[in-house]
Amino acid sequence: MDFLEILPKEIFIEIFDFLSASDLLSISLTCKKFNEIIKSSTKISKKFELQFTSKNVNCDWIRTRKITRAFIDGSVAKHFLYIFANIGNEFEEVIIDCYEIDVLILKQILLMFGKLKKLWVYNVIENSEDPRDFKGQLPELDLEFLYFQGEIGVFRILKNCKSISLDVRRDYDDENRNVDGLKQFLKSQNSLENLSLENFDRNSSIFNENLELKFKIKKLKLKYFDDFNTFFFKEFIESQKETLTHLEVSQVHHDLLALFKKFKHLKNLKIRNVCSNFDPMPSIETLEIKEVDGKWSEKFPKVQNLTIVGGNEDVQQIENLKNLKVLKIKNCEIPELKIPTVKSLTLTRVSIYDDVRPFDFENEIEELKIDKCTNLQWLFEFLISKNFNLKSLILRKSKLIDEDWKFIEEFKTGRIKHFQIINCHGITDEDIENDMSDYSDEDEDENEEEGAEENEDIADGEVQNEEENQRNEN
Repeated sequence: MDFLEILPKEIFIEIFDFLSASDLLSISLTCKKFNEIIKSSTKISKKFELQFTSKNVNCDWIRTRKITRAFIDGSVAKHFLYIFANIGNEFEEVIIDCYEIDVLILKQILLMFGKLKKLWVYNVIENSEDPRDFKGQLPELDLEFLYFQGEIGVFRILKNCKSISLDVRRDYDDENRNVDGLKQFLKSQNSLENLSLENFDRNSSIFNENLELKFKIKKLKLKYFDDFNTFFFKEFIESQKETLTHLEVSQVHHDLLALFKKFKHLKNLKIRNVCSNFDPMPSIETLEIKEVDGKWSEKFPKVQNLTIVGGNEDVQQIENLKNLKVLKIKNCEIPELKIPTVKSLTLTRVSIYDDVRPFDFENEIEELKIDKCTNLQWLFEFLISKNFNLKSLILRKSKLIDEDWKFIEEFKTGRIKHFQIINCHGITDEDIENDMSDYSDEDEDENEEEGAEENEDIADGEVQNEEENQRNEN
């Protein structure tokens, strides 16, 4: 490896930044120089995740990392409990993921993390042991964030969480166990500020009684949740009117819309079903809507960040939003629009025709993201003709022809600072059409939105492909 001694350290740091944690751990034990580079790099250390995949783990090397996050494969976790027994108190964030993890193993792991602040757990099963039997054995963890996927009864013992995201699986053996477990869990929370409930069994109701919850939340996300029409849910949601700033619901009925006007501090609203008859909501700054009837733009005069899904007739009203800075248009045709204030534009699954020049930019767009689109020549031609100097351009899963690549070359010679081509090589019209037919109303870009900082830590990063070399080879 003599040639490695010639290359500067900075080159290796840039290369290592693309590697997974397990790869970093492997190469650090391969070469002394690599080991020293990884240990000395703050850039790599900040994103480092400790992964246990075999018994060949150098414990001394791990201790020198001074890392705060552990990634644990639950299926092999029991083989490495001896490691956590020595260094568990150094961790503040833990991610536990596997096909299924037994609650007994989970209990042993949690006992070793006294300073835990953030916890992600996937696919937990309660097994035969009642979690209440070891209530006194578990530490009273005051978590800042909890993401949980599994049978909720496991976490009845955790209190004082500030942010909770629950993906509750259906219990086919006992239909009421998860309902009762979730009720008890929510009742035990005193400091909760952010609550997300996903995929809860629609045949069960949480708010079929007055839960007398003690917390006041700022952010509420309800996904695949059908308690909206119950009296006690309306009572609960109204009790949060003084603190609620973010609300996201997958379904909302007309009688619930009337409650929204009472939320004087609500700034972020996302509604994923078709609805109408909004009352004026001047406090809203971030809005996501789908096929809203009527003159919706008049009800949200202060919106700065807008996502509009479907509804070709609704798109035209965007021109009425005088404070709009960020615009995302999904799954619809684009008419001619004047959007002079927009700085960031995202187009996803939109229909663009040869004879249409939909946008009239009176300012310079700084950020442009194009996702699952075709026929992009008009946009490239327009931007270059206006001599726009984009700061960020992202092309993802979109069809690019030879002419498009020529325009891209011109962009790259400009002032652009952030440029990505992601999974565009070889994309055809049929690929785009199939992708559109499988379209889901759910946002694929939640990691870029409000509250995504926690999700970014555990989401699988999308592989970034620089495909120009492939194109040249072809």
